[in-house]
Amino acid sequence: MIRKIFASLTLFVFLIVMPSLLIVESIIVTFFNESFVKEKVIPETFVPVADFYAQQFAQEPSDAALFSQRIQQTFPRDVYHRLMGDVVTAFFQTLGHKTASGQPIVLDLTVLRADLKEILPQVVKNLPTCNISEEKSESFRFCKPKNFPPEKNFEATAASMIEKEIPRTFTLGKEGEPLRKPFYGLAAAKRYLTIFTSGTFVILLGILGLIIWRPLTSVLKWLGSALMGLTLILGVFVASLHRLPELLNMEMPKNQLALFTLLLDYPLWKLELWAIFLGLLGLILFLFGILIKSQK
Repeated sequence: MIRKIFASLTLFVFLIVMPSLLIVESIIVTFFNESFVKEKVIPETFVPVADFYAQQFAQEPSDAALFSQRIQQTFPRDVYHRLMGDVVTAFFQTLGHKTASGQPIVLDLTVLRADLKEILPQVVKNLPTCNISEEKSESFRFCKPKNFPPEKNFEATAASMIEKEIPRTFTLGKEGEPLRKPFYGLAAAKRYLTIFTSGTFVILLGILGLIIWRPLTSVLKWLGSALMGLTLILGVFVASLHRLPELLNMEMPKNQLALFTLLLDYPLWKLELWAIFLGLLGLILFLFGILIKSQK
């Protein structure tokens, strides 16, 4: 009886601690991985980001789709990947520098500025010609009007704007604010969180098994129940978050909702894999325990 009480307490701790660790580990490992962000996240955000900026410039709903198409034509995917990669590289390089935690995060944007200047000729060349009905428009419609300045002059003007508007460094947070500390804490946690999560998983299940100890069938059924309980909690959590975009559909613009859904899917995909694997393993252990008991 006493063993069952302690086993129940251990199981309760397991079902509280492990879902939290797996959720946090999934988010941090996903988004604090430079290679993953460059290879997976950036390519998939190309269209949602184009839609987002198109929506900002569109004065009529019908303009949004046209502007998005022109943005994607003017800034090809390889150009977008390169520029966004510059920002991601600057961010992770900054996190790699060992400085005081009270200092703000300062991103070095010199590479981004140089790349922007380098791609200007291609951008100008890709810019489509405005329709006749758009010639009189005073707003920018992501096209070249008839009175468009010579390309060299436009490139020089754009280069001057880049020099003026985009700083060589960009500061996140203010001097003295400990903004850097949580970022560094998360980056450092990424290196150890997977090990810590795996260790906690094994230790708690090991304690549960030692408390039950005998017979083996009871150990297998308790361990199987623990894993299936964990799967149930993860499943409910993942299902709830999958419904979140649907609940936000009326409150968030479609382009922002698409980007939010896209970014949400990556950590949820990893949690779904965990839930499937642990659920199957738990079911196998539980059934194996029943099978052994039935053969005695």
